[in-house]
Amino acid sequence: MSAQKNPRKPRALALAAVKRELAEVARIGQAFVDGDLCRKIYRPIGETFTNGDDIDFEPAACVPLKQTLIRIERLARLRCVCALWRRRPDRPKVGEPTLFGSFASPMHIYRPPMSGSTRKFDPPEMFAELRTAFRGRPVWKITPSANAASAARRGFSARIRGVGPSTFVELFVPIKDSMGETAAVLEVFIATPER
Repeated sequence: MSAQKNPRKPRALALAAVKRELAEVARIGQAFVDGDLCRKIYRPIGETFTNGDDIDFEPAACVPLKQTLIRIERLARLRCVCALWRRRPDRPKVGEPTLFGSFASPMHIYRPPMSGSTRKFDPPEMFAELRTAFRGRPVWKITPSANAASAARRGFSARIRGVGPSTFVELFVPIKDSMGETAAVLEVFIATPER
């Protein structure tokens, strides 16, 4: 009779260690994400889109930014995800996720209606952490969410001591343009598995 192996769960990491790793990824992102390109990610007609599934990205800006997000994710010792947020030019109190690396932002809670829909697109105002990052300061957010399980199944997760199951640990940092102004916000996050 052969002995059956008892698969062990990976050892839980300290929250401080996870935050250090995400902060390092965010620091590198602040150096390599081009803030001037962030301002040009949409074609002029798409900057204030309110309807449809074609957001009208500007490929000359969008493609290098997407590649940069994916490369930054690969630098981490923990599998994390990056996303870029922008301030809407037509509604400065509204911030919206613009571009995702390998997975959608946990705070991406709305999307415009499809073409032909009569539903009005009314994105919510920025949540507190996003406002803080657009003011130029990094900020942490810990968000319990059923969506964390989906990120965890894709491998963007770690067991973290003191953080419950199905939770996102997120860091929001400002991305500056060549004039030193905040052009976008970089979100770096990881999820905890369901159990």
